Amino acid sequence: MSKPLTSEQIAAIATYQEKWWQKAIATEPLDRDRAEQNIRAAYAAVNEPVPRVVFCDSPYQGFLSVDWSDPTSNVVSAIGQLEFAIDMDATRGVGLLDPYTYDGWKIRSVSITFGLAWQQLRGMDIFNRLAPKDKSNAEECFAFELFEQDPSGFIYPTFLWWGAFFDFAFSVLNLQASSDRKGWENYNIKATFQALKDIGGWIFPRRKTCVVCDRPSRIALDEENRPHAIAKAAIEYADGFKIYAYHGVWMPEKYGKLPPSQWQPQWLLTEKNAECRRILLQEIGYDRICSELKPKILDRWREYALLEIENDPNFDPRDVDEYYDLAKHYWGDGFDTEPIYLLTMTCPSTDRQHIMRVPPNLTTAREAIRWVNWDIDPTEFGAET
Repeated sequence: MSKPLTSEQIAAIATYQEKWWQKAIATEPLDRDRAEQNIRAAYAAVNEPVPRVVFCDSPYQGFLSVDWSDPTSNVVSAIGQLEFAIDMDATRGVGLLDPYTYDGWKIRSVSITFGLAWQQLRGMDIFNRLAPKDKSNAEECFAFELFEQDPSGFIYPTFLWWGAFFDFAFSVLNLQASSDRKGWENYNIKATFQALKDIGGWIFPRRKTCVVCDRPSRIALDEENRPHAIAKAAIEYADGFKIYAYHGVWMPEKYGKLPPSQWQPQWLLTEKNAECRRILLQEIGYDRICSELKPKILDRWREYALLEIENDPNFDPRDVDEYYDLAKHYWGDGFDTEPIYLLTMTCPSTDRQHIMRVPPNLTTAREAIRWVNWDIDPTEFGAET
């Protein structure tokens, strides 16, 4: 039976969280000599020959530098075994350590940063440039491989997301992370983690070559520690690779390089990413949207009107994103294809207009009013007063 954490061990959690938060936002360049030694140690831990180590300034350069025909190193799989191996140690009674008990273990900014970089790479047509041309549907297969974060892929900074947890397990609880899985008896999973934990960038371990990406040269965060910057990149790399973000939401360069006051309502007609659309709606404002886009009036009821802003009928998201179907499959509501429906109310005494977005399945203004007011029919308002 596992033992609960002691008060001293629980008190140490905050120390490891802070340690790994600082790793997550580090912007100083890698010590490449030391990083190469660490890569050699990681390969030795999984009994593989020393690879040729190639350094790149950004994930974009990294993707382009990898020989994707070179089989993936077991270093990737070893990192994937970490949580399983620690769970095995915990069930042996070494210590009770459920990672999901402590949400604070997750260095959330790292996960956000990875997602932002991923979207930026997709926007730069990275998959089309990398996919082998001798396979049918090669581009789609290649994208599926990376979307699934398959062992034939890479180690990305989300590895740091649980880094505090693994570091605590090894350093404070002295867990050994010995795997019982067949074929892994002779691999030192713990040593693999210890070798890679100080690199902190994207790593592409293949059998013959290991591509290592340097850290960002700049990261700008908001008050909630989310990547954020106005009219400039939130994350920058030494080679010029930039990622734009607005309070943690990835933005295309077209939006991100301008202040919100210069964002155009017309962009809403072709923007299919729900989060980007939400930010555009929020910052442009419904008053300006209605003024410039001239929405169609679908229905009226007294001082209320139900309006529709249609998407551009000639716009096909596949024209600008060949992985639209794949992304929608994985991200679902993250890709927004619905028209914008608005409920407006004109105050009889002040003539001021109030606007709220409502679901596009509503067909009448009265339905929209009920939706806004928790299914209370507007005719009941007067009766209640």
